Amino acid sequence: MVIHTMTPRSPYSAIAAILMSVLALIAGNALLNTLVPLRGKIEGFPSITLGLLGSLFFAGMLTGTLLSPFIIRRVGHVKAYGIFTSLAIVAAISYPLALDPGLWLVLRAIMGFAFAGLYSVIDGWVHGKAENEYRGRLAAAYQFVHFIAVAFGQTLLVLADPATFSLFAIAGILFAISIIPFSLSQTEPPALPETARLNIPWLLRNAPVSAVAATGIGAASGAFWSMTPVFASSVGMTTAQLASFLTATIIGSAVAIWPIGRLSDRMDRRLVLAGMMLAAGCFELILALFGRLPAWGMNGLGFLLGTVAMTMYSVMIAHANDRAGAGQSVTIASSLLFLYSIGAILGPSIAAALMERIGPQALFLHMAIVHAIMLGVTILRIRRRAPAMERTTAEVSLPK
Repeated sequence: MVIHTMTPRSPYSAIAAILMSVLALIAGNALLNTLVPLRGKIEGFPSITLGLLGSLFFAGMLTGTLLSPFIIRRVGHVKAYGIFTSLAIVAAISYPLALDPGLWLVLRAIMGFAFAGLYSVIDGWVHGKAENEYRGRLAAAYQFVHFIAVAFGQTLLVLADPATFSLFAIAGILFAISIIPFSLSQTEPPALPETARLNIPWLLRNAPVSAVAATGIGAASGAFWSMTPVFASSVGMTTAQLASFLTATIIGSAVAIWPIGRLSDRMDRRLVLAGMMLAAGCFELILALFGRLPAWGMNGLGFLLGTVAMTMYSVMIAHANDRAGAGQSVTIASSLLFLYSIGAILGPSIAAALMERIGPQALFLHMAIVHAIMLGVTILRIRRRAPAMERTTAEVSLPK
């Protein structure tokens, strides 16, 4: 008897369940990212503590990248997702139970650890189920849902008073809901990680553009999201104008991610990255030179910056997976997230120092310099190495 297996009608069916989970998961995290420092300010936490809440998240994420491949390899993608989400739920509902700055720093680190694991599971699943010819489009679908979830999560802040328990509970509920679609999925999981540890040397040898880009994206975007409120306050922007600028950036990201993903499937992804880096640097130099512009100018540049600066990560991780075997997606995701976290920890501090010496617009000068360095490395690699072809696992396997 011959048993016929049903093939998916679309490559998107392989990641449909995780996209539904991502919508709830990222909405909850976006809500918390705004709520935690806001509630801390209401409770009178020192300014240094409010700054450390951001740093400790990435420090926890850095630690999480070291352990998540081992956990995923040991229990599988679905169980690992449940473990990391459970940690996020515990952290989310614990904030208002004890309004102690020291405890909040610990909880923020736990949240970073949990999301390092969650991103490793999600990125590993998306790229583990993708082939090179449509990898960019799957990554774009994931990032599109991610941006929509971020925007949705921000709107939830109006549902209740930040000084109460309610919004923390809503974030915890969203995290719990995210477990359901992923757990009910009947799609066969991707291959387990071939190794339970990071492999930065492999990235530097086989996908140096991705390794450098991950660090640079962390340094640039980490500074942008951390220091843009400081820039806005320094140049006299109102809270509403700041919100409009950031919203325009997110909208630009959501609008551009799909065509960029399709384009990267049709040509050398490094060329796409180079164009994005060049464009981002130009937009950032305009902001650095002119500082505050009229509202329409700031929003327009925010939109344009979002189309390139905030969408690089999906193209970068797709390029790294193009050169990898099917069982390496989790290790690649964790390794790139490790490098991203290093950049995200260092970037805001470097930008803050430049802003203090040069002025608030130095934030965008910092970002332009980072993207210029990334562009130089990318052009050098394009000249020295041919584009990634169909992956051959035997040729590119990670050492175990």
